[in-house]
Amino acid sequence: MGGIAAERFPLFFLELIPNNIFSVMTTNSSIVSVVIIGAFFAASIRFMRNIKPDAIKACDEFLQSAQVAVNSVLTNVIKLMPYGISALVANTILSQGMEIISI
Repeated sequence: MGGIAAERFPLFFLELIPNNIFSVMTTNSSIVSVVIIGAFFAASIRFMRNIKPDAIKACDEFLQSAQVAVNSVLTNVIKLMPYGISALVANTILSQGMEIISI
């Protein structure tokens, strides 16, 4: 009967903040921790845009360029998805027969 319900409220949130940021990102042990770190990073960049825009300009431009690149990759993946799904359906039909898709 362990789990989240058995933990105390502050302890649960303290465990979401990792001791080593890079180990969490490389092992995928806690995706929530990565999201929290990303939110802190984004908030600090947004805060710095108002206070010292010249100091954060290079980081801001890099992140905007990375966003354009990631959007391009994701757009191409989305364009190729129908072919991948068709291949998966064809593989399923070939390996398990046509009756697997008829209900």
